[in-house]
Amino acid sequence: MAFLWKNCCLAGYRTAKDRCARALGVMKNRSEAPEDWDALREKIIGLGERSVRKNYYPELQHQYAELRRFRQLLDQSSELILFFDVARLYIVDTNDTACQMLDRPWENLLGTQLAGLHPALSEAAQEAIAKPGQSIPVRAAYARADGAMHILDGWAKMVTVDDRQTGMLVVRDISDRVRAEEALRESEIKYRRLHESMRDAFVSVDMAGNLQEFNAAYQTMLGYSEEELRQLTYQDLTPKQWHAFEAGIVEKQILERGYSDTYEKEYRRKGGAIFPVELRTFLLRDEASQPAGMWAIVRDITDRKRAEAALRASEERFAKAFHINPAPMVISEIETGRFLDANEQAQHLLGYSREEMIGHTSMELGVLADPGTRERMIAQLRADEVVREMPIRLRTKIGEIREVLWSVTVIRLGEQNVLLSLLFDITERKRAEEFLKESTERLRLALQAASMGTWEWDITNNHVVWSPETQSIFGIGAGEFGETYEAYLRFAAPEIREDVDGGVQEFLSSAHAPAVIQYEHEIIRGDGKRGWIEVRGTLFSDKQNSSNRMTGICVDITGRKRVEAELRQHREHLEELVAERTAALQRANEDLRQAMIQLVQSEKLAALGYLVAGVAHELNTPLGNARVVASTFGEHLRVFTAAVESGALRRSQVEAFLQQGQEAVDLLERNTARAADLIGHFKQVAVDQTSMRRRRFNLRQTIEEVLVTLQPQFKHTTHRIEQDIPGDLELDSYPGPLEQVITNLMGNSLFHGFSGMEAGCIQLQAHAQGPDQVILRYADNGIGIPTNTLNHIFEPFFTTRLGQGGSGLGLYIVYSLVTGVLGGAIQVESSPGQGVAFSVTLPRTAPDRPAAG
Repeated sequence: MAFLWKNCCLAGYRTAKDRCARALGVMKNRSEAPEDWDALREKIIGLGERSVRKNYYPELQHQYAELRRFRQLLDQSSELILFFDVARLYIVDTNDTACQMLDRPWENLLGTQLAGLHPALSEAAQEAIAKPGQSIPVRAAYARADGAMHILDGWAKMVTVDDRQTGMLVVRDISDRVRAEEALRESEIKYRRLHESMRDAFVSVDMAGNLQEFNAAYQTMLGYSEEELRQLTYQDLTPKQWHAFEAGIVEKQILERGYSDTYEKEYRRKGGAIFPVELRTFLLRDEASQPAGMWAIVRDITDRKRAEAALRASEERFAKAFHINPAPMVISEIETGRFLDANEQAQHLLGYSREEMIGHTSMELGVLADPGTRERMIAQLRADEVVREMPIRLRTKIGEIREVLWSVTVIRLGEQNVLLSLLFDITERKRAEEFLKESTERLRLALQAASMGTWEWDITNNHVVWSPETQSIFGIGAGEFGETYEAYLRFAAPEIREDVDGGVQEFLSSAHAPAVIQYEHEIIRGDGKRGWIEVRGTLFSDKQNSSNRMTGICVDITGRKRVEAELRQHREHLEELVAERTAALQRANEDLRQAMIQLVQSEKLAALGYLVAGVAHELNTPLGNARVVASTFGEHLRVFTAAVESGALRRSQVEAFLQQGQEAVDLLERNTARAADLIGHFKQVAVDQTSMRRRRFNLRQTIEEVLVTLQPQFKHTTHRIEQDIPGDLELDSYPGPLEQVITNLMGNSLFHGFSGMEAGCIQLQAHAQGPDQVILRYADNGIGIPTNTLNHIFEPFFTTRLGQGGSGLGLYIVYSLVTGVLGGAIQVESSPGQGVAFSVTLPRTAPDRPAAG
């Protein structure tokens, strides 16, 4: 019973009852099992329960706890453990892993022959029995009940339990490892095949750079044999200028993170040729995870570099062609329509700068005037792969609408597909077409109104097309005109029909397109009346340079011919009429010249009359005063004489008479001196204004003398005269014309400028302009001169007060005297309500007057 209980404890049952029951189950198959098996089983189970529960066997309870812990370790093992009987080779115990791995319950496994599981297990057990103390390896493929195949690998060995030999099998399921090894072998085969057949070069090196492994593509790329390559490092194959760069890649990328980014460098072939390569390198580690080497995929990118260079050159050519293209072009994204570039012509068309367009969509800028335009373009592009001359309307930056033909295609730009758009502005063409349409209609109406018809003659087929106006000129209805050249000739007057035809035929035989024929002849209209037409035509040629078509017009010149006949009748009398009209014109011109001279002289005399009247008025005061003094003194003399004769003269009377006489003499002297001065000024001014005497004179003195003579005209007004003329300005000129100029300008201010004004102001200023010229400025603050009148004031007979005493010669005489005898120039400035200013430029030495003749 002790042996049986130990066996039960060894089996690791959770309760003594279960252990005994299962142990008896095992013993049932042994030869020493009792015949009354069931009764013995119940007895042992009951004994076990009482022994454990009532602690009848304390030492057994302790042993049980130890064995239970050992049993838990067995069940937790990942390996399959089987205990088998060495005599009969059947299973006496196993762990939970075996049940799970073999997909069989524990009760089913106990007592099972090893050969029933797999013959290899039985063979290994037999060999272990035959070789005690040795571990016999075993491997078997076990098929589970669900059909899954598992590979079991382990060993068989004899172990001793309580001096009793027991067999033990320990195996593990290596199905995953076997499959992984198989997959690895297949992968290695594929890798080797790929390694040898791949077009890209493969190479692995140790950390010193020595080449360890490489494929045929690597050898071919560099031109070395396998033995030669194994003697080199990757640094030997790399030009020196790349060493530092690649050392940085190794240090900062490969060693830090285990791989590098794809990078480019150069290799040197066996023959010394340098070529570009692209590679990506990975780190190899040993079992201790230390860097052991590197491997890389290397690609010869010579062709790609050439292609890239060609692409860059192509892109540069495209960019140049894009930007200098005379047609507006833009590049945009397909999905969003965002502008990527625009040439100068597109910027000019849309009114946006390149910076304003790039990065923005046509929707954001509002370029497409009509909704749905871009959607229609994209739909057509997807259907036809290209859009050709799609009519659209574009809105410029300033809001102007332009008519455009939009052509679109997809191009590859860098790494993306984009839209290349060609914009053909047809706005002007549209306008021209509309204008042409309107012009054609106007021309048709004009031809109709001008009695002008058109025709076209197909010479080869002798077919003529006449316009309705042409039929009207010939006086026939629609359809009555034959469509041949001969039908046209039948309308020519019979007497000249052959001449018309001869001229046309001679033209056709000698002329070369493009040539023009023009002639006129008399016709017999459809109503029998005679008329005249003028025919003009242009000869054209076809592609074979054969002159076979004419087009032209017919003009009804019957009216013109009638007028020409009338003109011929009058032409005979034309010379007589011309002679008569010429003589009359000469007489009129002479009369006009004499009238002008008389009017100018009248103006001079009128001015002199004003001068005389003024002087007479001024003389009236001093002479009147002298007369009063003389009469008063005469009366005093008579009184004094009477006193003397009567003898009643007193001393006081003598003294009073003498005092009165002295006062009278003083008054007479002053007034007579004043009169003498006035007469002297009058004489000087009169002589100057009535003659063209040249002399040297002081400008200020001369103008003051003129102002003295003109003072009476201002005496009964509140107008004033201000002058600012230096006293050292002297001229060698004609003072008379200059005084006439001043007189006329002041008369113009009084008569026109100060009209309706109570107090006006005239300013006279002068200053030297260099050594040879003097500027005389005359200005008033009157009503000014209207703008539309200002350009006519120097014209003869121009006056704004016709019939009110103005002759229209005052300023004309001023202009003539200044620009003529005085040799100067005059300019005028004026605005309505701002007065007028005359600027007279005079030479200090007047030019010599030409001799009269």
